[in-house]
Amino acid sequence: MNIKTEPNEIAKEYEDDKSFKSGLDLYETVKRNNNFYHGKQWEGLNAPAIEKPVFNVIKPSVNYLTSMLVTDDIGVKCEFAKGSGQDHLEEILQKEVAHVFEQNNIGYQNRDSITACAIDGDTVRYHYWDPSIQTGHVYTGGIRMERLDNTGIVFGNRNTNDIQSQPWIILLIPMPTEEVRRMAKENGVADLESIRPDDELHGNYNSEHAQNDNKTTTVLLKFWKENGFVNYLKTTTTTIIQKPTKTRMQLYPISYFTWERVKHCCHGTSPVTAVIPNQIYINKIMALTMEYNKRMAFPKVVYDRSKLPEGWNNDVTRAIGVKGNPRDAVFDVFAAAPVNQQAIELVENTLTKTKDSLGVYDAALGNAKPDNTSAI
Repeated sequence: MNIKTEPNEIAKEYEDDKSFKSGLDLYETVKRNNNFYHGKQWEGLNAPAIEKPVFNVIKPSVNYLTSMLVTDDIGVKCEFAKGSGQDHLEEILQKEVAHVFEQNNIGYQNRDSITACAIDGDTVRYHYWDPSIQTGHVYTGGIRMERLDNTGIVFGNRNTNDIQSQPWIILLIPMPTEEVRRMAKENGVADLESIRPDDELHGNYNSEHAQNDNKTTTVLLKFWKENGFVNYLKTTTTTIIQKPTKTRMQLYPISYFTWERVKHCCHGTSPVTAVIPNQIYINKIMALTMEYNKRMAFPKVVYDRSKLPEGWNNDVTRAIGVKGNPRDAVFDVFAAAPVNQQAIELVENTLTKTKDSLGVYDAALGNAKPDNTSAI
C-alpha cells in the first residue's frame, strides 16, 4: 500500500476524516454529551425570565457505570515458562511494570478513560517513550501515556476500530506552537515560520477554547507498518517536523476503547446520546412546574372596582372607603388550581425508567432496600 508522507497529502487525509466525522455528527454529539454530563443542559436557550433547573440523571448514571468497571486497580503478574531459565527476571519485570503504573497514575487514567468512553462513545490512549523522565539512575526516560478524545484519531480503514489491522493511523495532538517549533528545530527543520497556530490556518476551527496568549498547533502523528515494523512521522498541515522513522515495534502503541460497537463503523455510540431527550423532558416539565408555582402559588385578592375606585390597599391602619353598602362583598380571595400531580408523577417515572434503561437501579445505588435475592 502506498503510504502518503507529504504534509499536504496527510492534511488531505485529515480533512477527509473531518468530513466523515461531521457526517456522523460526531463533533456535535461529543460536545452535547459532555455539556449534559457536566450540567450545561440549557445551552442556546434565550429565555431569561424563566428558571432553568437541572435534574441531572446522566452524570450519576455515567459515574455508576464507570465505577462498576474500574472498582479496583489493575495488577500484573509476570511468569516465564518453566525451564526457560528466566525465572530471575519475573520479579524485575513486575517491579518495572508497577513503576510504570505508578508513574502514570494508571488507576486515575483508567477511570478517566472509561468515563470519557461512556460520554463520547470511544476514547484513545497513546503510549510513548519520554526520554526526559528522570529515573534517579544513570539512564533516563520512561513510558508515558496520554489520553485523546475520539475526535483526535484518524483511521485508515473506517469500517473497523481494530487498531492493529489499520493500514495507517493519524493521531491529532494539540501542542503549544512554540513547543512545536522547538521540536522542529531540534530535528533540523529550517523554515520554522511555516509552523503557525491553528486559528490562523483553519479560521478558529476550535476557537471556543482558544486564547490569544496561548497559541496551539495540531501535530499530526502518523503511524504505518512496513515489513512488520511500525514507522511514524510528525507533521503539521504544512511542515514536516520529524521525518519518517522506523521503530522496532510490531504493534501500534495505541489503545482504543468503544462503549458500544456500531456495525461497519470505526466509532461507537454512547449511552448518554439516547437519554438526552429524556433529560430535556425532565428539565422542561420541572421548569414549567416551578414557573407555575412561582406565579400562582399565593392567593390573589379580587375586588369590585365599581365599589373601590381607588383600588385595593392592604394597609391595616387605613380605612377603606366604598361606594354603596359596605355589607356587600367588595372583594374575594382567588386561589389557582394546584399543579396537576400527574405531571410530577410522570417526571418521577421518567427518571426511574431512564436510569433503568441505563442499567442503574435504585437497589444498586443504595436508594432502595433490597428485599429479594435478585436485588441483593
